[in-house]
Amino acid sequence: MSEDHSEAAAEEIDVSAGYEKRDINVQRIVIATVVTLALVIGSILCLDTYFIQVREQMFHEAAQYENEPLNKLREREAAQLTNYAVIDKEKGVYQIPIERAMEIIARENDNVK
Repeated sequence: MSEDHSEAAAEEIDVSAGYEKRDINVQRIVIATVVTLALVIGSILCLDTYFIQVREQMFHEAAQYENEPLNKLREREAAQLTNYAVIDKEKGVYQIPIERAMEIIARENDNVK
């Protein structure tokens, strides 16, 4: 049996020709390529899913953070937009809610037409 194998190997490799006479195994190459591509694509999808989850967790944690100066600023701005106040009594400067100011402006524009 070993003689048959060595004779078959000798027939496949012709030293004088300078190349092997047998063909490559295309089926093996195609299977190896498909398996490699499947592993690469699977790895990419797994990593993408992981990074999306990590990013969402980071955003969620950042949203839970209480920023006291920002909260105070928002409260001040909300008060300015919704409350009446005296800014300068001598000059007659008063603060009115934004909704009321828009009503006054709209009424004035209706009277002009």
